[in-house]
Amino acid sequence: MTQASPQQRAILEAALDSIIAADHEGRVIEWNSAAERTFGYSKAKALGRDLAELIIPPELREAHRAGMRHFLATGEGPVLGKRIEVEAIDFENRRFPVELAIETINVAGNPRFVAYIRDLTERKAAEAALVDSEQRLSATYQHAFVGISEVDLTGRFLRVNNELCRITGYTSEELFCRTFFDITHPDDRAADLAKFRQQVDGNLGSYTLEKRYIRKDGEEICIELSGSMVRDAENRPLYAVRVVRDITERIRAERQQALLVNELNHRVKNTLGMVQSIVSQTLRAYRDPAQASKEISQRLAALSRAHDVLTRARWESASLTEVVDEALEPYADFRERFILSGPSVLIPPPVCLSFAMAMQELVTNAMKYGALSAPEGKIAITWNLEDNRSRLRFEWREVGGPPVSPPTRRGFGTRLLQAGIASETQGSIALTFAPGGLEYQFEVPLDA
Repeated sequence: MTQASPQQRAILEAALDSIIAADHEGRVIEWNSAAERTFGYSKAKALGRDLAELIIPPELREAHRAGMRHFLATGEGPVLGKRIEVEAIDFENRRFPVELAIETINVAGNPRFVAYIRDLTERKAAEAALVDSEQRLSATYQHAFVGISEVDLTGRFLRVNNELCRITGYTSEELFCRTFFDITHPDDRAADLAKFRQQVDGNLGSYTLEKRYIRKDGEEICIELSGSMVRDAENRPLYAVRVVRDITERIRAERQQALLVNELNHRVKNTLGMVQSIVSQTLRAYRDPAQASKEISQRLAALSRAHDVLTRARWESASLTEVVDEALEPYADFRERFILSGPSVLIPPPVCLSFAMAMQELVTNAMKYGALSAPEGKIAITWNLEDNRSRLRFEWREVGGPPVSPPTRRGFGTRLLQAGIASETQGSIALTFAPGGLEYQFEVPLDA
């Protein structure tokens, strides 16, 4: 290679890429500063050396030499004048990617090869990091526990993840043919669309709201939406990112909780009303404070036992057999004198409470005046389901006790058995003071 001028030398040394020249035998005749930095050989050590031995991996050297021979013989070189990516080695035999461009010039009738080499190590690492980042982002996007979508400025879906497809019931291809307001409940479209348009116009940043989707199968679901707008460097809107979370179960739970609170409030008021009635009526019937206190305690205990049964049944429906057993539990000494017969049946809370109070009054009366006041007295308790199991018929029949006659006045117990139970349960009551023993029939609809 001819001696470079000071200007040419300055250009060679200032170049950021390696510039290497070799003669027709492949010997190095030029080696700039960038080549020294890239390959680790000083110019003094590189000049005159076989280029293939310096920078070409061993398995590629013979192909390199064959290519040079072919060019010298034919003037053809498949890689000349092109940019290609290959591997090179440095003085420590470290392999790294490079971009290579080779040009030829003639000097005194002999070809010279000039190679421009750019180290691609950092660029390849950056590209690999970008690919890895994009793969991670894509995996996060697709497998997120929230629905994510990108929509254009008209609201049409551009990109959706798996969770959004699961929430809406649509495939990604089906969503790409729709806008977000196409799948929004008609009553909720206006509010969302107004905020979206404000966002497109630049008058609103991110926003959140709760609304409803109509799934592909027609089911109505509740979602929580967070929407934001992506803009370019000049603040022009490009597309919107919308993140949604299915909150249907949460809304249902909140509604159920509100319903339960209202129901609890109703039940507490009813219970307090029943307690008030028990106390006031008992005090009115008994002038002796000690006797009144005893009666009140027994009646409230009966009410408490009924509440225990309902609590175990989560205040849904209680077993009639369990209610009867709880009512008779304080009277274990008389247990063998009760004859029970009836099918398995569940009764609603109002019927349960009324039934428990009725049992308390019937047992108390039987102990004072009826079958349980005589040694041979017995009580038959039977119940059956009628009208396709929609109606319960309960019977209390006393035998073997002293003769029975109607009372001269109606006490609290009698009023409870005759009127109070019927009004609370929408049922019908028949209380008969038959000479052979008290009879009590109680019919109540179970589907009321």
